[in-house]
Amino acid sequence: MDDIDRQILAILIKDSRTKNTIIAQKVGLSEGSVRERIQKLVSSGIVTKYTIDTKYNAPAAFTLIKLDNTRSLSQINSELKSINEIGSLYSITGEFDLLLIFSIDDKILLFKTLEKIRQIPGIASIVTSSILATIDNNKDD
Repeated sequence: MDDIDRQILAILIKDSRTKNTIIAQKVGLSEGSVRERIQKLVSSGIVTKYTIDTKYNAPAAFTLIKLDNTRSLSQINSELKSINEIGSLYSITGEFDLLLIFSIDDKILLFKTLEKIRQIPGIASIVTSSILATIDNNKDD
């Protein structure tokens, strides 16, 4: 699985009904190449259901971002929304301004993504933590 496969997965995780032609435009490939890659992701077991339920869609890490007020929140949000590896983006109260949730298990990809985020003007600091386990209070163990 390479970076393009990860981009395809990120797009499909956000909206599993995204047409292959749209995905192809976003990742810079032909529709046929995207279709083949999705088929390989299914046959290899990475995509486990046609609803795009993957082993990569569970939250794996989160990042808290503090802004420096040199740019508007909407400008920064716009740049962050363009990063496919970000699963969810929240505006929050408290010491930090934004919360990002990542659903990627690849620590190298996470590191590269965080480096991209650090380069965005208007971000003063970031704090990232990995999620070790999900605790489900609704299950009897």
